[in-house]
Amino acid sequence: ESYKVVSDRLGIVNCTQLKVWVKKYRNGEPLDTQKGATSPLKGRPRSTFASIEEERDYLKAQVDYLKKRYPNL
Repeated sequence: ESYKVVSDRLGIVNCTQLKVWVKKYRNGEPLDTQKGATSPLKGRPRSTFASIEEERDYLKAQVDYLKKRYPNL
């Protein structure tokens, strides 16, 4: 069957994604990796604070910045 027919049957929106998966499978590559991408579970590095008060002040500053940046929200 064609990639289009299989992708329609499986509910995959873009048949190009299916082609990529087949190519990776044939090359023995894992399907869950992307070139140049980091793990989606990693996220950005967390900020570390010496105290609760320091973290509170940091978060307050973020809120104040967002209020100034987006006053209509």
